[in-house]
Amino acid sequence: MLIGQVTALAGELDKRTATANLIRPYDDGGQAIPEAVVNANLTKAYRLLMGMSDTPWGSLIVDSVLDRLEVSGIRTGNDMLDEALWGVWQANRMDSESKLAHRSALLDGRAHALVWATGDAPMVSLDDTTQMVVSYVEGSRHLRTAALRRWVDDDTTYATLYRPDGIFKFE
Repeated sequence: MLIGQVTALAGELDKRTATANLIRPYDDGGQAIPEAVVNANLTKAYRLLMGMSDTPWGSLIVDSVLDRLEVSGIRTGNDMLDEALWGVWQANRMDSESKLAHRSALLDGRAHALVWATGDAPMVSLDDTTQMVVSYVEGSRHLRTAALRRWVDDDTTYATLYRPDGIFKFE
């Protein structure tokens, strides 16, 4: 059951990573020159200018929205709870870190926050769509069945499967 779930989630993560790898060059300016232009009969001067005129158009669009996104508070209707939650937000440096989640959501349509209980206060870590995937109860977009976080460190791939009945680590 566990291996099957890890395999299924890893397959979904691979699909999302492939899509992200197609989109992200447009954000960082590394997009390929269109095939029609490459195959066209162009002068050397024009080809030279094309290489010098790469513009990360995607990042201009994403950054224009990202610059306007700023979390300025948390409101639940309970002032004491609001203050406590804002303290957790600040302790986790989410003023700056949340920009990473916002950028991921703008580029890939998804961003993930993992909240972990440590000592006195929760710890929040952020992952983008190339590192984490979540599965839901069929027909629900809110009831989670599992999440898989996968990363590579020193040429070794690690994965952590989060389920209601436990946390399982794989190498």
